[in-house]
Amino acid sequence: MPAGVTIETWHWVAFIGCVLFMLAVDLGLLHRKSREIHAREAAAWTFLWFSLSMGFAFGLFRWMGGETAGEFITGYVVELALSMDNVFVIALIFSYFGVPRHLQHRVLFWGILGAMVMRGAGCTSNDITDQEFDAKVARTADRPIPSGAVSVRQAVLFMVLLALIGFLVLIQFNLFAVG
Repeated sequence: MPAGVTIETWHWVAFIGCVLFMLAVDLGLLHRKSREIHAREAAAWTFLWFSLSMGFAFGLFRWMGGETAGEFITGYVVELALSMDNVFVIALIFSYFGVPRHLQHRVLFWGILGAMVMRGAGCTSNDITDQEFDAKVARTADRPIPSGAVSVRQAVLFMVLLALIGFLVLIQFNLFAVG
């Protein structure tokens, strides 16, 4: 991270709020009814999300300079390349379980949401169990739990909340996969 830039709580709140807003628009507004998505529509959505990402990179370039924008674009390209294996695995899973094409977007959405929630619970669990170690390591000493910004009780409550949300996501996922 460039010198002089501090990530504050409102940055995280804004980021998470933006992600949740985009997910709500995706499933709640644009794909409310299950239907088959064809290649042309998928390409249009891919172009839209790519354009938003490059717009963000341009904003980074203007705000923080070329090095930061270059790091973002590098990370974007690496993540895009690494996600290709997921596409093939998802296609195999959908094929094996016979998920109808019109339900695949919805099943994928809930699967991704569940993965995000469980990742949050796992990271929180790791911070709780490794707090003494993290406090001794310079690069992790400023994490919320080792620095004292978040108590262990608050972190456990957050993890329980994430686990409950994950459980609800799994129930929703099963309803779409079975029904």
